[in-house]
Amino acid sequence: MPMNAYFTQTSMNRQAGFNLMEILVAVVVFAVGMLALASLQGALTRSSAEANARTVAHNLIEEIIEDRRGFGLMGSDGTDMPAYLDITDSTYQQTRGGLAFTITEAVTDYYYDRVNNATIDDFSTANELDKFYPDLKVLTVTVAWSSQATPDFVIDENTSISAANMGSGQISVSTVVKSATSSASAMVQSQESNSQIAPLNPYSPGARPDVIGLALGDDRFKESLTPVPDVISRDELVETNFDVITYSQTGDDSVFLRQENFKSVTCECALGDGNGSMTGTGRRPTLWAADEYEEGEWVTKTVGVSDNNNQSFYCDVCCRDHHDGGTGEKDDANDEGRSLYDPWRPRGDVALGETNDYHPSGAMQGNHKHYGYNNAGVLLEATTVGAHYEESCRMVRVDGFWRVIHDFRQEGLNIFPWDYFNYNANADVYSEYVTRAVASMVGAIGEDVEYHWQSPLDTLPAPAAVLDAGDDLPSSTTLPTWQAADSQQLRSRGIYLDFMSAEVRDVLNCLSSDDNTVEDCSKGGSGVSASNTIELDAIGSDNYLEAIPFFDVQLTWLDRWTENPINSPVDTTNEPVADDNAHSRGVASLEAGPSSSTVTAFGHRGNLGFTDTDPIDLRYNDNVGEADMTVQTLSTVPAPPPGTVQVSGSITSGVSGVQASKVDIEASDASCQRTGTGYICWITGSNPRLTLSGYNKNNTDTVACSDNMTESQNNDNANDPRAIFDLDSLAVGTAIADIVIYPSASCSAA
Repeated sequence: MPMNAYFTQTSMNRQAGFNLMEILVAVVVFAVGMLALASLQGALTRSSAEANARTVAHNLIEEIIEDRRGFGLMGSDGTDMPAYLDITDSTYQQTRGGLAFTITEAVTDYYYDRVNNATIDDFSTANELDKFYPDLKVLTVTVAWSSQATPDFVIDENTSISAANMGSGQISVSTVVKSATSSASAMVQSQESNSQIAPLNPYSPGARPDVIGLALGDDRFKESLTPVPDVISRDELVETNFDVITYSQTGDDSVFLRQENFKSVTCECALGDGNGSMTGTGRRPTLWAADEYEEGEWVTKTVGVSDNNNQSFYCDVCCRDHHDGGTGEKDDANDEGRSLYDPWRPRGDVALGETNDYHPSGAMQGNHKHYGYNNAGVLLEATTVGAHYEESCRMVRVDGFWRVIHDFRQEGLNIFPWDYFNYNANADVYSEYVTRAVASMVGAIGEDVEYHWQSPLDTLPAPAAVLDAGDDLPSSTTLPTWQAADSQQLRSRGIYLDFMSAEVRDVLNCLSSDDNTVEDCSKGGSGVSASNTIELDAIGSDNYLEAIPFFDVQLTWLDRWTENPINSPVDTTNEPVADDNAHSRGVASLEAGPSSSTVTAFGHRGNLGFTDTDPIDLRYNDNVGEADMTVQTLSTVPAPPPGTVQVSGSITSGVSGVQASKVDIEASDASCQRTGTGYICWITGSNPRLTLSGYNKNNTDTVACSDNMTESQNNDNANDPRAIFDLDSLAVGTAIADIVIYPSASCSAA
């Protein structure tokens, strides 16, 4: 065989297959690849399992948060309905999508202290005001899964991954749950027309005789939550708060529907923005919108600034906003009252001798006039930048902020014996009177222009005009009482009706028809004008009375009380207003008899009626409301003969921060009583004296002086000033003797 043939054959034999080494290398390469692929498959499976766990955990957190936001009650009542107070710390287990999860809810309560906090952002975990409910809750939801507690994750019917290979993990989400949150904010719930959208809060109606629930119909009631307004004296001036509650009641169960927070403050202010300009930016009055209050818009107009460090915190807003004038986008030439803080002020033709309480021209055109006291206690009009003036504002809380609203307007005042409201039938009669009288008055106003610079077009009807035959309000009481008590606490209650814009009257006219629903009377409804912008989205009811902005409130400790004859046979307490109502008013005590006295309660019908402070303008006496009650006395002790000489006069203060309304009086050989702006005395003895006290101010000399009466003593001690006047020193025929508090050490220097 040729040699070349041998080598060729050998070479071909060697190329016919793989040797063992090559096969081993190939197997190793293949094995490594397969192992890598298996590892990748495992990683993908674990990633898929973890992604699934995280997705389910996210879904759980979302459901839990939305469920907590969808509470239906405020206070927990033991039922299955979720409540705001049920949102607390908790830990529990839940299985979802074949996975076992541990859920932890951590809750922190936060409160807003409206008295001490500087801004609305200052929330604290400390409940300084002892509120029933936190203002908000911070909820942190943590959803965790563990390899020890999780079953095998099934990929398909033939494939699964063990729990040990899944590992552990958790997700945490924090959110805020507000106490104002309603079921409408929960994504898992829906609202039908007229359904309840506010959280249901069990409510305990107040107890008579102090709290009277006025029946609105449809099992709905309205009552003043605080029958004795909380009078807070801020060193020198006054801030008074009270609430009005609307609730529904079926049997023994009552549910809170709406709460309106009101405030009245008296302030000392200065004209201008504090930087030398008369004008600045302030708000229009907050308006009633048939089911809630809506804050006014910002406009450029005359403004003021607080001018006393010892007064209510809310005087900053009061001084700034309680001015008229300027131009706003929502002003209505056909309904000017909506842009005025006191639409009842006179706006007559001065040329015809009529009163005009508005500036007709100049920098303050359209603004109502403001006044301040000089050192002689005389009210002078404030007209220049920086001029001092006295102010009084009514405020309402809107969306958590206090806004200045139209002034209070009292339409009725009544006095009641101490035990009148202890009886259900009497409370029902009073409720019937208030609701019928208010409905009658609002119906009489109709679509007419309401309360422009005139007296009210209509007044509140008397009880006899609206009550059924045989029903009436009391007009007399007797001392001693049937319990043999020689005194009794009389009570006064005032009925108030807010300003109603033309749009509100349009809505009320619509609701007065039984055929109309709340949808008919809301914006765009068939029962209101096309231009009406009011949306009844907060009332959930077509109750006519509920849409009327009225309420009644106890004024016993804010009204002034007097009697005629003075101090005999009945004497009625009338102490100056003190902090926390630590004073007595309206307690009628038997002095002698048998006879009778006419006891009178009276007070300012506007903002000053809730602060009982000095007049702030020249119209004070024109805005005083009063009510009388005959007190019949039964006694064997004869009454002393009435006095033969009557002396009366005003008491005014020219000392900044000293309220003449707080001055105390005492008498000897005379029967004396405080009046709204002064005093009145009957001389009963041979040496009649009138003593004044309680007009001190720290680090300031004050003195009480009169041009008509001789002072037998005038103690100028700054810590306890006291003046004693000789009533018999008056010239024959002099019946008026005014007294002025001066910032001076003696009357000769005043």
